[in-house]
Amino acid sequence: MSVINLSQKLSLFAEHWRPKVVAEANGAEIKLAKIEGEFLFHHHDGADEVFLCLAGSMEIDLGEDDATRQTHVLHAGEMMVVPAGMRHRTRAAQEAHILILAPKGLRNTGAETHPTLTAPDGVRV
Repeated sequence: MSVINLSQKLSLFAEHWRPKVVAEANGAEIKLAKIEGEFLFHHHDGADEVFLCLAGSMEIDLGEDDATRQTHVLHAGEMMVVPAGMRHRTRAAQEAHILILAPKGLRNTGAETHPTLTAPDGVRV
């Protein structure tokens, strides 16, 4: 057991949309990511996903279409739980640093596969 310095871990990588595992607890992975721009809409069957904004600000869009879509803005220190099965995407106008809590092995793009956004599984820093 040891203390994990999130700032130090974030300094070890620069790429966006590539979550890095920093710890595991109770079958879940605790990941750090840097985001900028817009991710793709996706969902995770059977798994909630927790987003904690550490630096900057981010938006989480929820919903199936433009008519029902809800946008939630998270600033540093704020978090949101996206329920299992909820279609969502994250985005940030400027670089934001986030912590993600999700079951081990959960693909960042859900059932979708994207040539540049689907991250390798289990990469640690």
